[in-house]
Amino acid sequence: MMGKINSSIVLLIVILPIALTTDVIHSQLPEPIQNFVEYDNRIFVGAGSKLYKLYFNLTIEESVRLTEESECSNEKKVQVLELFNNRLLVCTTQRCGLCSFYDFSLNLLQHLSDKKRDRWQILSGKKSTQIITESEEDNKIVVMKSLESTKSLSLPYLSYLELKDGHFSQISSIQLKTDTNLSKSFPEIDVITSYEYKGQMFFVIVVTDNNGEVFTKVVRWCQNMGIAGYTEIIVTCSGKISTPTTTSNVVYNKAVSAFFGKVASEDEKAIFLTMTEFKRFSNPVVLKSYSICAFRMEEIREKMTNVQSNCYRNGVLSTRPYWLVGVDYETCQSTMDQQKILSDIYEQRSSFCGHKANGGVGPKKLDTEILPMKIGKSQTQITSRFPPIVASYNYELKTLAIVVTIEGEIYRILCDFRKKAYGTALMMSSMAETSTLQPYFSGIIIDSSQKFAFVAESDSSSGFGRLMRFKTTSCNTETNRNSCQNCLSDPICGWCGTRCSTEKSCTNGQWSSQTCQPVINEVSPLDGPISGGTILTLKGSFTSKHDTHDIKIFIGDVPCKVVSVNRRTINCKTPKTPSPFAGQILLSLNEGDDNPSSLVSGSAKYHEKFQYKRLDIISIKPNASSIAHSNDKNIQIETNIQGSDRRIQICDEECKIQMINNEMLTCKIPPIKAITKCNVKLIVDDGLVNRKDGFSYVKEPVIFGVKPNITASNIVFPFQLLGNNLNYLGDNISLITSVNDQKLISICEKASLDGTSIECFNSKLDVTDETDAVIYVKEIPINLIIKDSLKITYQTFPKFKKPQFKDNKIVFSFDNSELPMSYKDSIRISIDGRICQNVYIALTEMICTYPNVTSDVPILLQIGDESQLFSSKETQLIFYKERWKILLYIIVGILGFAICAGTIVFIVKKKKDNKRRKLKSKDDCDFTKVPSDEYIGKINDSFARHCNLFSFN
Repeated sequence: MMGKINSSIVLLIVILPIALTTDVIHSQLPEPIQNFVEYDNRIFVGAGSKLYKLYFNLTIEESVRLTEESECSNEKKVQVLELFNNRLLVCTTQRCGLCSFYDFSLNLLQHLSDKKRDRWQILSGKKSTQIITESEEDNKIVVMKSLESTKSLSLPYLSYLELKDGHFSQISSIQLKTDTNLSKSFPEIDVITSYEYKGQMFFVIVVTDNNGEVFTKVVRWCQNMGIAGYTEIIVTCSGKISTPTTTSNVVYNKAVSAFFGKVASEDEKAIFLTMTEFKRFSNPVVLKSYSICAFRMEEIREKMTNVQSNCYRNGVLSTRPYWLVGVDYETCQSTMDQQKILSDIYEQRSSFCGHKANGGVGPKKLDTEILPMKIGKSQTQITSRFPPIVASYNYELKTLAIVVTIEGEIYRILCDFRKKAYGTALMMSSMAETSTLQPYFSGIIIDSSQKFAFVAESDSSSGFGRLMRFKTTSCNTETNRNSCQNCLSDPICGWCGTRCSTEKSCTNGQWSSQTCQPVINEVSPLDGPISGGTILTLKGSFTSKHDTHDIKIFIGDVPCKVVSVNRRTINCKTPKTPSPFAGQILLSLNEGDDNPSSLVSGSAKYHEKFQYKRLDIISIKPNASSIAHSNDKNIQIETNIQGSDRRIQICDEECKIQMINNEMLTCKIPPIKAITKCNVKLIVDDGLVNRKDGFSYVKEPVIFGVKPNITASNIVFPFQLLGNNLNYLGDNISLITSVNDQKLISICEKASLDGTSIECFNSKLDVTDETDAVIYVKEIPINLIIKDSLKITYQTFPKFKKPQFKDNKIVFSFDNSELPMSYKDSIRISIDGRICQNVYIALTEMICTYPNVTSDVPILLQIGDESQLFSSKETQLIFYKERWKILLYIIVGILGFAICAGTIVFIVKKKKDNKRRKLKSKDDCDFTKVPSDEYIGKINDSFARHCNLFSFN
């Protein structure tokens, strides 16, 4: 019996790419992998015609060949590999359609080649034989097979088998298609999964009818294959799917994989289907979207009961078929002979409720809006070129699913109905990255410990397969390990102080799966007006699991209202404050009151403070513009606040901001066609400052000359630009001087108050001869009129000779040069720091009045930026030349005084000698007779003459 049911719940998956490195191992086999199972830390793999036994690390332990070469269309391969009642059941194709079963007793198995294998055959066909469910308690299994009746026709059957004495015997069998018109091809039926629930068998099948339409059905069957228990309903997933650019309505009608599990930690169970939207004539290899849809089993049972009740009790069939009399179709208990029922099915199949292939009776589809899966930041679904595979496992009372795509993406999904389910994408390499051919999946299993997942993929063209193993419960992945946000996106992981781990692996008691310690890396801006309104942007590491009401930001004690939140950025708006201050920026992810003292764990501080300031305009450059050319000029306004939003108005007209450099704003001057003074308004966030008469619209300035037009080339020398209205040109003007292909920039200072001149300083030029130069005015903020070309003559400044002192004046002369009169204002002469006044410039010399200086001091000569110092020694020589007459008079006076004094001393001494004893004879001249002490010191000229001292022979 059949009806439709629409999934009421679709899992929302949050995908975060994580690179798996050391947790993934690979093993390559020389043949495509068909099936594989895990038992007692061993992996049994059916690949081609061989059975492989692998260690848990995927190295090959041994292998055995099960089949020989075959010429049939269904090439030699292992079709069935199933663990059943401590037995390994292996079915391989033989002799064009026969499936040969091999029975390996795992309890006794040591080596594959040493074990005697039981073998029997069942009829098979193009479709691979599948064991879709089993009951180990009574040694019974249900096998899906297809019987080839013609070259283009296969009849799908379900066979109910029982294992007795080492062989399977068929209890019953039923055809899944009962259409009597054999001229039509039978529909394709694929069994996606099978499971047992409350004593009943359920299958998920995908049926493609004769018109190419696809249906996904959930089929219920009694464990004893009683036909009264057969009921089927159609299931779909529909709703709105949002992408970054569009929103569309979709209907997922085709299941590609499934798993059966609990609803989170609840006792209720559900069937989880990975579904896609199938359309006829679509390209089979393009990227398709897949969603995971969850169907509660109790809801499925209720719908099936309604289907049966509507069919047999509400007049769809006038009377109940006689073979169903006494049958309790809800409990699958039959009082009729089983073979009688099967016989009646083939005779009166058209009257059997719910057993039509392409429809049935029952309730219409239940329309419920599905939730889109979220991958990264986009509302989208899993996308892949081929259907993904899925397996489920239990972890800490939670149902988790592993979904793998052919592109190498692995999604770990938490199946939870109580909230929007989410998952983590664990990226790993896939054969699709290295193979240019078309790979396909052979299956996925979770080991008995539920710690590892095994994925098999093959490439039929190249003829090899690969088996991969990775951890199902690992949190120590490359992107999780250092990122709390990535860690919390994983449904089984949490943050353990400084690392990502499962709750059991965290031993410090700091494990959290809800919040992360926030990290503030950058805050901008760091100032704003006291009027408030500044949008503060905090950049760093935050968690997207919080809404704006969960986050609190403070500037000192002032709360900043949060306006937007995402994983990397939080924005808040500053309120008004009465006065300027600087406050610490505090962030908290905890709910609480508005008092910052309540901040506990989950908070962060920024190392710089936010400053509330009074808004002000520091400068306006230029402060005027010519009315004729104002629309093509810019103005720069410097303020003291950066803020988050800035506007400028001149004469109540918007000045469009062209560039922002910290507190310097550049905007385009609005055109005004009248000479006027305007207010300049600066609006920063909610702050406003008005500079009255801050800008003027004026007439154009005019330059008509240069004074002097002769200057030196080897020194920095001043000159003036002459004109009218020059005070509107701003404080600084740059000039380009072009001389003999040399271009130098000169700087001009602020114009005179009357606007008739601007003082400038030329640049040094490497010229030795007199040269004409042309001056180009550059970077003028307003339009400028130059009536005549501005020319200036450069010449080498003359060299000075040593200065001379002459009549209280210092004279500087030049070497064969004339000093232009235009240099006068740039010459400065100082003696011992005193200015030499009244400088006079003649053709070949320069003279200045010498001040009254009584000591010898240095002389300093300055012209432009050049200076020359004459030493003190040179200065003293100059002074002596002027004083020679005075010195001569002094010398003559000293000599005259010395002569007079000597004459007087001689006369007095001579008189004293005459009083001495007179000498009578020559004996008196005998010094031996005269005591030496009497004459020592008393010899004079008379005595010498008397004794003939200078005439002795």
